[in-house]
Amino acid sequence: MSQITSSQPRTLGKALQKIFQQEGLLKKIEAQESDQSILMNTTRRSLFFMILERPCSHLRGLAKAMGSTPTSLGWHMKKLAENGYVLSQDYRNKKVYWINGMLLLEDVPLFALLNDDLNLSIMKKLIEKPGMRERELVEALGSKQQILFKRMSDLQNAGLVVADKAGHGKRYRISDMAALRSQSYLDDLRKYQATAMALLVGDGLRPRLTRRYGTRLHVELNLPGMKEKMKIECEPWSAVLGKFDTS
Repeated sequence: MSQITSSQPRTLGKALQKIFQQEGLLKKIEAQESDQSILMNTTRRSLFFMILERPCSHLRGLAKAMGSTPTSLGWHMKKLAENGYVLSQDYRNKKVYWINGMLLLEDVPLFALLNDDLNLSIMKKLIEKPGMRERELVEALGSKQQILFKRMSDLQNAGLVVADKAGHGKRYRISDMAALRSQSYLDDLRKYQATAMALLVGDGLRPRLTRRYGTRLHVELNLPGMKEKMKIECEPWSAVLGKFDTS
């Protein structure tokens, strides 16, 4: 993220560093003034938090979820990208976006795959009931077998789903790799939480941490004339799939 300057800087401060026990990680961050803030704009702020919850979303999907148009949202996305709040990458002829510092580059294709509604439904169904057969998934999801077969192939090739032989067929389950990837973020959770808070501080939103619950942060943003409470999920696998266990 580019350096943010202000005539009257407000820094992240020792109090927040102590909370996260990351004094060596957090550098001095100077906050934007309100008239320069990128996230003070309601649309951009909503877009920022939506991408945080659904990393590697594409513009059309975001526009649909926000009741906007890709053209209108594209202008706000450009502002976020120009100022270093979001990063992007092309995936299967679509540009996908994630929050700077909140996702490992190697996981971009995985989360891009999970931003497909059917792929996500398959994963959640297998988390709920491991060992389902393909026909059971077809029935449970109300899909067509040829469509589901292609999606299962994509998920297996990405390493997210494993097929175990069972008689003349196969039973599917979430791979151990998915749990290992989630654990890698959990191991560095304080770093990701500190990064999220630093982005908000640097933008001049003066966030106040009210609670840290599991992988989520509960914060209160100080906006002109009002306060806004937010819950921030700082572990992307939990944000997209919820808590899961492959054992």
